[in-house]
Amino acid sequence: MIATRISSLKHSRDDDHGVRIIHGACDGEFPVAGHSVASVRASLVDALNIGADCIAVINGDEVEPTFVLSTGETLEFVHQFGCKGLGDLFTPKELIARLKITEPQYEELKVLGLPTVRLAGECRHHEFAVDRFFESLKSESLAATNDVDELVFGPIKVNRADKEVTVHGKAYSLDVVQCEVVAYLVARKGEWGTRLDMQSISPVLRVEGRIDRIIRALKKSIKPLAPHVESSPKGYRLVLKKTPE
Repeated sequence: MIATRISSLKHSRDDDHGVRIIHGACDGEFPVAGHSVASVRASLVDALNIGADCIAVINGDEVEPTFVLSTGETLEFVHQFGCKGLGDLFTPKELIARLKITEPQYEELKVLGLPTVRLAGECRHHEFAVDRFFESLKSESLAATNDVDELVFGPIKVNRADKEVTVHGKAYSLDVVQCEVVAYLVARKGEWGTRLDMQSISPVLRVEGRIDRIIRALKKSIKPLAPHVESSPKGYRLVLKKTPE
């Protein structure tokens, strides 16, 4: 019987009754608009390993089993207290502590679309949804800079598409985060820039809590770059040569 039910809920992203269903790492679209949450849950309980303690959430709000699904909605089965291998639910304070960010940075992430659910009237963030959100931010940021022209400041040239920096004619490979930091500094052309400035401009850097650590690693791994990087309480900048303030 279970197999028959699952077969009737076969994935169909072209179907006019598509509803996105998420549980943990499982994420798919099914033609179940017009069905109740309870009937969908019964049909997919084994296929998606939906636990008895899971709460049904529609577009961020907890709903009753009798709730009837509509086309385009997102139904997520969320563990109230977390479950090994499936992720946890975080309160705003717990998420801020986990990400090592400030409350203003947390509010910025919400504006960008940080996944949020409301359980018993309280805000929560599901671990897997948050992780997917961060991956999406990083992918979008990289895609948006693939065709950007090279940025140049003195002997330093950075190419975001190739993730590469050239210093005094020698090229060095960078990872995505390092490339964003160097591109920001090159674009500032010697002006001071703060960590918050970087994070407000780049979604990639917005989820990185230790810009200072990244800059130290850059100076250590790319020796010719080190003399050009300055840091102070004002922030960070590139200089063409060391000069007194």
